[in-house]
Amino acid sequence: MDAREPRPTPSTQTRKAQAVSHWAYEKLDAAHKLLEEQKYAEVLAVLGEMERRRNLSDQEQALMWQTYGYVYSAQEQYEQAVESFEKCLAASGLEPAVAMNIKYNLAQLCVILEKYERAVELFEQWFAEADKPNASAHYMFAIAYMQSGAFPKAIPQAEQAVAKSKEPKESYLGLLLSLYFETKAYAKAVPVLEQLVESFPKEVYWKQLSAVHAELGDNKRALAALEMAHFLGYLDQEGELLNLAQLYLYNDVPYRAAQVVEQALAAGKVEGDAVSWQILADSWLQARERDKALEPLAKAAELANDGNLYVRLGQLYLGEEQWSAARSALQKALQKGGARNPGQVHLLIGIAYASEQQWDAAERAFNQAAGFKDAEKMATAWIANLEREKAVAE
Repeated sequence: MDAREPRPTPSTQTRKAQAVSHWAYEKLDAAHKLLEEQKYAEVLAVLGEMERRRNLSDQEQALMWQTYGYVYSAQEQYEQAVESFEKCLAASGLEPAVAMNIKYNLAQLCVILEKYERAVELFEQWFAEADKPNASAHYMFAIAYMQSGAFPKAIPQAEQAVAKSKEPKESYLGLLLSLYFETKAYAKAVPVLEQLVESFPKEVYWKQLSAVHAELGDNKRALAALEMAHFLGYLDQEGELLNLAQLYLYNDVPYRAAQVVEQALAAGKVEGDAVSWQILADSWLQARERDKALEPLAKAAELANDGNLYVRLGQLYLGEEQWSAARSALQKALQKGGARNPGQVHLLIGIAYASEQQWDAAERAFNQAAGFKDAEKMATAWIANLEREKAVAE
């Protein structure tokens, strides 16, 4: 509970004449009048006079400690307020309704002071007797349970806080959302986040809504939420922008994915590394813009830790019948190392040479390919075919 929450206030019942001595009643009445005027030092002086009297009844002691609690609460001296209210309850001299009010006030103060176990104990007692607790009471009870680690018990209280509010406060929805996240109840978190983005449209809620949809495997809704966050200007981190591009790809909107990455690279929001260039290349390839994919794929291949992207680049050039460029990319793949199927790389180099009728170079490449088990059969077939190709060419 935020220390700025409304502080506990004296119950009007304590101002009524009760079974106390005339002297005690006058002291208590004077103390409450001074309290209303915020003359705290004078209130404490009156109460000190009462405390020094040795023959106070249980009820008089309870009312005195109750007033002490209100004075300390009003001054945000919460430790002293808790101590006073505990003494008030221990005196056992209050009317049931007044004791209920003290328990509630004390429970709130225990939340402020992070005395969560005691807060839970008091709230449980209070709820057992309370008639139609309001949303605020459920909210405070939920906080006490959550902070004490009792998440399953906190959830129903947080749900009641939201359900009993015509227009739930952001704090109520935020608490319920935190509990759903803590217990991985992501499906239940969705309507809460939808209410948050509608009533309190903030960056964090749009991003969380997208993340929850993604966690639930609903990539279309994940994209819709993140796309709205981008439209509202909330995405400026590299990971967020690349995530948006990948969601566009997953949802078969590659052109928009390419636009997002290109714009982010131009604005300096995304670093030109192997990952970002590869996503851009993949976007153009999926959009069937092969020519636009060549440059980013070449940049990604140059920055990558192994030669596999050079293999992809070589295959792309082969598809475009750019034989020399294909060989160059494939040879770079071998030089960089780490290619998953080096035999296939030699085989592709041989095909590029053969396509330009460079027979001797092609044969050397096929012989190298034949040294790898996964490429041996195909390489042998190509070697046998070279003689026929030569004859036809001649």
